[in-house]
Amino acid sequence: MQTYGSTLKRIRKYKSLSQKYVSAGWVNRTSLSKIETNDTIPSMHTLIGLIGKLDVSLDEFEYIRNNYQLSNKQQILTNFFSLVSNFDLKAIHRVINHCDIYLINNPNDILVKEIHSICIASTYLANNKYYEAQKIITTVWKRLEQVEQYTVTEINLVCNILFFFPEEVISKFTPRLLIMINRYLDFDKSLYSLKISLLINSALLLRKSDLDTSLAHLKEAIPISKQINRYVLLAIAQFSLGSLTSNFTMIEQARHIFFAIDQKQMFYHLEKELKA
Repeated sequence: MQTYGSTLKRIRKYKSLSQKYVSAGWVNRTSLSKIETNDTIPSMHTLIGLIGKLDVSLDEFEYIRNNYQLSNKQQILTNFFSLVSNFDLKAIHRVINHCDIYLINNPNDILVKEIHSICIASTYLANNKYYEAQKIITTVWKRLEQVEQYTVTEINLVCNILFFFPEEVISKFTPRLLIMINRYLDFDKSLYSLKISLLINSALLLRKSDLDTSLAHLKEAIPISKQINRYVLLAIAQFSLGSLTSNFTMIEQARHIFFAIDQKQMFYHLEKELKA
């Protein structure tokens, strides 16, 4: 991994920007020169300001600093937050394996340990071992319950563990979580997928106790899925809504999507769950 200074210089050179331009308002040109040659380590305040002058985000800066690769932890987070279904056990096991390797050298990383626990619990849930899954996830939930205001990371974690708990918890907490997600949508467009997943998961879990809310969530999920071209989520939402309303045309449309994107196994798993 490159130093902060060499990465600043690399990006500045790529963009054909002068040291005078980049340093203006933050440090003098001589100080920037020393930072770029690694003679001076910038403060976090200064570093953020200089990165801003280069018109790159902090995440992109770190990606470039790591030679255009995600760090091991960031790769775990990316793969975990990209999970679109608790039925995709292959993807879940990949995340578990990455966590196992990472935790060998970083055993005290709370976030990765929690992601590992959530994925393990997901495998139990997929095999109808609800009690075992809930037992594993309780420790994660206890910490998140103490968090006063969720950031994007906590929102992602809660969305992935909420369905492990009783329906009354899900019914009570989902509206609050949707408000938090909506607050961040302008900042992080990837949260649209998370919002759809939350709507679908809550709909499936509440379908027997609160059918009206379940149908409303699925109806809200479908147009958002179309808007952001998330076809797996669209298929899940359409199939679920079609099954709950006996709309066989919608069920067939969803089946065609599942088969077209080579997700037959997910289709059969969802079909089995909705018949239960």
